[in-house]
Amino acid sequence: MLNQVNLTAFMNIRGLHLRVAINHTGHETTVSNQRFMLHWRSQGNSFEGPIPTSFSQLTSLESLRSSDIYYVSSSLDFIRNLKNFTDLVLRNTLINGSIPTDFGEYQCLQILDLGFNN
Repeated sequence: MLNQVNLTAFMNIRGLHLRVAINHTGHETTVSNQRFMLHWRSQGNSFEGPIPTSFSQLTSLESLRSSDIYYVSSSLDFIRNLKNFTDLVLRNTLINGSIPTDFGEYQCLQILDLGFNN
């Protein structure tokens, strides 16, 4: 069982696709050193736990696609500084709360899918 995912060894990664079943057990995933990552996809992985707050430091991120996160809800607070999104897909990720009031500043956004959330 994988208790913590630490991606600091992959500091130069420009995109990450997680297509294997990883059981994220509530430990925060550390992604803060991947500031130049452009794409993050983790769909159909059955993660457990909130979306990591360290995602807010991925200021170059253009595409975030994640689905099927269970047991702990998350808010959209982590996207406040991520204005480069072309697509934001968070399906069935237990997102709750409001869409940020400055959402109109996401001028590059072409795809938004927040389906099957609270």
